[in-house]
Amino acid sequence: MTSRVGRFFKRKSYYRKAIRALGKMLDFDPELPWEDLGADARKAVLHGCEERIPIRMQKTRRGESRRMEAKVAWPGLVGYVERWFGETDSERWREEVGRVMSSRPCLDCGGQRLRRESLAVTLGDRNIAEVTGLTVADAWKFFRSMKLRAQDRKIAERPFKEVQDRLRFLVAVGLDYLGLDRRATTLSGGEAQRIRLATQIGSGLTGVIYVLDEPTIGLHQCDVARLLGTLKELKDLGNTLIVVEHDEDTIAQADHIVDIGPGAGHLGGEVVYSGSLARMKKERRSLTAAYLEGRQAVAIPPGRRSGSGKSLTLKSCSTNNLKSIDVSLPLGTLTGITGVSGSGKSSLVVDTLVPALMKTLHRRVAGSARYRSL
Repeated sequence: MTSRVGRFFKRKSYYRKAIRALGKMLDFDPELPWEDLGADARKAVLHGCEERIPIRMQKTRRGESRRMEAKVAWPGLVGYVERWFGETDSERWREEVGRVMSSRPCLDCGGQRLRRESLAVTLGDRNIAEVTGLTVADAWKFFRSMKLRAQDRKIAERPFKEVQDRLRFLVAVGLDYLGLDRRATTLSGGEAQRIRLATQIGSGLTGVIYVLDEPTIGLHQCDVARLLGTLKELKDLGNTLIVVEHDEDTIAQADHIVDIGPGAGHLGGEVVYSGSLARMKKERRSLTAAYLEGRQAVAIPPGRRSGSGKSLTLKSCSTNNLKSIDVSLPLGTLTGITGVSGSGKSSLVVDTLVPALMKTLHRRVAGSARYRSL
């Protein structure tokens, strides 16, 4: 077989014998290319069969070896892969097995991961899977608009308040577009940091020192104002915030500024300025002040690279929140992927383009990218 699964098991004599015996029993040629095998043969090879298959084996006992025929169960190559992946402690084997595995929604529950009995329980005509399938903004509207009977209100009043508060904080930090069922691994760095901030606001703690390392990283300017409002809310609760930041708007909103410099590496390590923004702008040693005042600026290049004339074209990308888009990326150039936080930049490049290249160039399954062609 020329399939990836066939190549994976080609080194194992037992599996070669088993597939030959399976072919003899089901009347198909195991040496045929995978695409030429019938549907029943493919299913038997991958997922097994109910009947036991006869395999000739060599058994050694007390120094004597003899050939014998044994009938063994055949769970299929997929069954062996799943067992190995679940039982092995070897990272090398996990990586090997991972090359022939990919993530797909369950066909029975549609990825809802609950039994029918659990999904039959509803709140406001929606079950738990339908509620978690909403965006943060829609979920907030759903809980705010829900009408409860007096008895139900007594039971659910506190949980409802907690849920609405958490959703409101997520909206406040600009994450209203996120689906509640999004996996944490698919979130951008900026989104993950803002979720942590919303959690801290919701905790209602006071007298805490928060240290944030570039919280605006990955954020579009339209989202920075929302984030700064959240930071001020944390401060107004009676907390202290220490923020490492380069963003001009964040520096402008700070009550106190400490500027480190004057350069980088062995040229740095000194406190250049400590105080208010107005006074810092007059500090001649401060490189930050020079850019804030416009005395220095990043020069725009006079020309752009024309590239090689070739390009990579992705068709119908729909990973995460991408709306079935077509994208052409020129080769031989420096291409910038821009947009607001959560608009789909990482989903396009990291979660779609990279797995597509891995599959095309190395025949390796990587992630769960959704696209039609590369």
